[in-house]
Amino acid sequence: MNLNTVEKIRSSLLQITNQYYKLIYVNEYLHGTTTSYYAKNFEAGYLNLGTELSFALLDIPLQRRPFKVTEIVENLINKQHNKIICIDRIEVLFEPSLKTNPFQMFKQLSKNHILIIAWRGTVSDQTLIYAKPSHPEYSKYTTTEEWIL
Repeated sequence: MNLNTVEKIRSSLLQITNQYYKLIYVNEYLHGTTTSYYAKNFEAGYLNLGTELSFALLDIPLQRRPFKVTEIVENLINKQHNKIICIDRIEVLFEPSLKTNPFQMFKQLSKNHILIIAWRGTVSDQTLIYAKPSHPEYSKYTTTEEWIL
């Protein structure tokens, strides 16, 4: 956990509250716990997406899962009953069989909630990178309106 990053989150929230997309990626490469700390200490919701989404997908046939992912994630976010939601363990969204663009999904969902996403990939300038280019889950996204801390 990084108290400097917690302070950056707090100051960034003041700036993004009135933006159309309210989305912050927090670089938690490997074992960071800043987003969970923030959720516990600043009355924000916390969602372990890996656990919750995996559990929700168990009863859905493989071929139907790509059509249900966004709906399930939106329902999980809405269950938090918080305006600010910290989302951790998003790696499941990069599973190729889900055919999901996590970046676009979070961007759309951030219209109605302030989302603080624990990013466990790498960051280069304003680009979020998940996995290596030769890996099937490789994904690269250059941010435009989102914040990276």
